[in-house]
Amino acid sequence: MELRNAHYDLLDTLIQDMEPFDQVIQMLSTPVAPREAIDLLLELEGVGLVSSAVMVDLETWRRPRPDDFERAIAELEGLAERPFQSDLWFRLTEAGQAEWRAKNGERPRSGMWRIAEYEDVLEVNAVSAEVAAGAVASWQERNPETAIEQLNTKTPAPFTLSDGTKVEPGILITFRRRRLQSPLS
Repeated sequence: MELRNAHYDLLDTLIQDMEPFDQVIQMLSTPVAPREAIDLLLELEGVGLVSSAVMVDLETWRRPRPDDFERAIAELEGLAERPFQSDLWFRLTEAGQAEWRAKNGERPRSGMWRIAEYEDVLEVNAVSAEVAAGAVASWQERNPETAIEQLNTKTPAPFTLSDGTKVEPGILITFRRRRLQSPLS
């Protein structure tokens, strides 16, 4: 299969880390309907560049079934109740990482960060405090309904990015997050 720009856009969204489907949709540079995004992701999975999983709880994952993909689409199309975060997640495989590097080259310093989201915690690993601040600002723009409060900072905090890039010494900043109340509530 020959990859199209839409495929590469999806690889770009997954280069930072494993992402829930709703975040993948939000991070695309060109808007795509949820069904089209699922179809493209399944094409990438079919050629071994992406893998998918369903989060059962914070420690348990399972392989998705067809109804998991349909439910994720329905949630984003407003046809089903939308949870705080999609339980359908995607990540690049090693082959996907290699494909991304072949197209994009080595990652620039400003792209050396990753964000992990948990129920009430946001963790940001980055090459520097400045890069972490930029990553957090971008995350906050995509998540205006969530307030964050910095809890602590750890350095050195070496880590490996999803494309295999090793970052040392690194910094880890942990934030508490909470959903803001709607003005109509």
